[in-house]
Amino acid sequence: FEFGIYEGTPLYSSVNMHKKHFNSIERNFYGFDSFDDGFKYFDDDDKHPFFKEGDFTSSYIKVKKRFNKYPNVNLIKGYFEESIFNKKTTEICGEDKCAIIFIDTDLMNPSKIALDFIKPILQQGSIIILDDFFAYKGDSNKGTAGALKNFLSENSTIQLREYYKYGQGGVSFMVESL
Repeated sequence: FEFGIYEGTPLYSSVNMHKKHFNSIERNFYGFDSFDDGFKYFDDDDKHPFFKEGDFTSSYIKVKKRFNKYPNVNLIKGYFEESIFNKKTTEICGEDKCAIIFIDTDLMNPSKIALDFIKPILQQGSIIILDDFFAYKGDSNKGTAGALKNFLSENSTIQLREYYKYGQGGVSFMVESL
């Protein structure tokens, strides 16, 4: 499950890695993004001087074409605030469990929505990767760090263990227990 796929490069790498090394294991891939609509603030608390509304646009048609040869890749178009918890998305994702969750939304509100969405399909060993974890000058109450903090305070039975650093400012966690 990837939230905020932009042009789909990390998702594409994941799909190809799976095909190369784990092809005998059936797995579905899900990519969520607003695509052509770009970046939008739904919550004023998410405002950041670097992230501007309208930035990070990508062509849905171009990204979809990139994945045409992979029937196990599902792209869900729309802002998370409007698309994640609707019936169509639930039908697309079914009851698949999460192996890896990659959240690259930069903001707290959509990151929290993504975490709430994957909660019922987490399992022990699921890996949650949070990009831009140290944005907002490292403020742990904002951005993806704030989303994780709020998510864990609302779900005290979920225990995470830091797994590895991701890129320049990302962190990943493994679900230790539910």
